[in-house]
Amino acid sequence: MKTRKLAGTLALLCLIITSLTGSVLSEKVTIKAVIWGGQNELEVEQQIAEEYNRLNPHIELVVESYGASYNDKILVETAGAVGPDVMLLDSIAVPFWVDKDLLIDLKPYLERDEPDFLDQFFPNVIDAGRVGDRLYAIPKDFTPQVLYYNRRAFDLAGITEPEFGWTWEEFLEKAPKLTSDEPRRERYAAYFSDWIFRWINWVWCLGGEVLGWENGQLMADGYLDSKATTEAIGEFIALKNDYRVAISSRDVGILGVEPLLTGRCALWGSGHWWLVNLRKLRAFKPEEIRVVNYPVRVQQANLMAESGFAMTVNTKHPDEAWEVVKWLTGPFAQSARAESGLAISANIAIAQEFAYADPIEEGFLLDVPFMKVHVIEHPSYDQISSIIDTAIRSAAYDGKALGPALEIAAEQVDMVIKNNPWSPYEE
Repeated sequence: MKTRKLAGTLALLCLIITSLTGSVLSEKVTIKAVIWGGQNELEVEQQIAEEYNRLNPHIELVVESYGASYNDKILVETAGAVGPDVMLLDSIAVPFWVDKDLLIDLKPYLERDEPDFLDQFFPNVIDAGRVGDRLYAIPKDFTPQVLYYNRRAFDLAGITEPEFGWTWEEFLEKAPKLTSDEPRRERYAAYFSDWIFRWINWVWCLGGEVLGWENGQLMADGYLDSKATTEAIGEFIALKNDYRVAISSRDVGILGVEPLLTGRCALWGSGHWWLVNLRKLRAFKPEEIRVVNYPVRVQQANLMAESGFAMTVNTKHPDEAWEVVKWLTGPFAQSARAESGLAISANIAIAQEFAYADPIEEGFLLDVPFMKVHVIEHPSYDQISSIIDTAIRSAAYDGKALGPALEIAAEQVDMVIKNNPWSPYEE
């Protein structure tokens, strides 16, 4: 009898242990990934997450958009120990988040599990997530910055369209013919942006550079106020003030709605994200719009805009978070985004596939080898860009002497850097 009771008790204990063990094993791990995009982008990312959840029943991937409050919300949640496991990382903001000690180096995970994983991506796009010898993000998508142009505007002016690789001299020859000051019928060759993340493309191609690294230290002195940069920025400002072939953001309203599409502004600098919006407009005619590089005098260059997925120190499940990062940057996710038309895939084969037979998309890929990763590689990029842009505007709009304005700005920028020392070469 005692033997039977003991056997029954043991059987019951085994059943309980099995039940508890099965419960633990079957418990899902939830991984939260956050982006900043709007509803259209969020829907695409959630569809990608749904497929992942179908294939991986032991993990629940939840994707949310934090919108305009993205940075603030992540910082607040992290302070409360409830931040996301995975976050979308803007290449401009990489130093900011590294400085906050929020990101996990992905290099050890790649070396452990997927040493060839990065081979599918454009090499310079991968570099957007690097700081020194560490890698903090795997690329999601990107765009070179290009000049959109209206083919009809060139045709009506009786001049040939720009070809890839065109020069500053060719631009200056064509620009006056694309410009007219006839009242109510004004036309301009180009749009003059006073924001560094746009005008730097012109200045780089003209031989200027606003910041540089010396002995592991970022510096404006000797770069922003150099003769080459002063001349390059001066040439850019002259497009508006002297040549009068460019219209500024302050005055562009006189050209009416969507001046690129109407041909009243023949060339307009932007990235691929603008094409997404243009395609929605009734006035958009794909046969009339093409893209080309910024005109070259010294070098061909443009500032890349890139985003990639990163793991944060908030995660309690780093292995699962890593699996999610691989999925969100892998072929299925890259193809889904490319099909939506929202971005250029960071995956070489997929980007080429979706650009095939589309001359606008092909034009973007031509400029990929000439992309630069950073213009301001520092956590205080907002403050630094504001100082530099203020100097440019004082010369462009207020008639201040450019050279002294850049010298003062260089001193101010170097003071900001001195007060917040940071270097990608630090361990």
